[in-house]
Amino acid sequence: MAIINLIDGEKGGVGKSWVARTMLQYLKDRAIPLAGIEADRSNPTVLNIYKDSKAAFFSENEKMADVPDSIFDYALKKTVVVNLPAQAHRAVSQWINTKGLLDLGKEHGVSFTKWFVSDGESDSIELFIRPLAEPKIC
Repeated sequence: MAIINLIDGEKGGVGKSWVARTMLQYLKDRAIPLAGIEADRSNPTVLNIYKDSKAAFFSENEKMADVPDSIFDYALKKTVVVNLPAQAHRAVSQWINTKGLLDLGKEHGVSFTKWFVSDGESDSIELFIRPLAEPKIC
């Protein structure tokens, strides 16, 4: 089963890019087929370090709703690691929910894992807890 690993954290500067790079390197070192996806426009660390990675940006703008679809397409063939920017939760959830990707993933053997990165500060923890109470948000 392929996995889409979403490296997430609503606060900036907590180490999301470091976690994404560590996961990518771990998979590369073990020759596991993978796709590195950079979704952080302002700090494209993964894209800068792993030249074979791709960019796929999330937006709540309906005109850009199809841009991240390549992430799911890659996951049909390999493990995917997505380095998300801060404050991406709503756009990512909208993409997953609008496209019905959890059901589509079940059909095609693709699962989603969200790795929430936090610095342990109260504001970072609050940004983790708040979306859990929202209806229909992943």
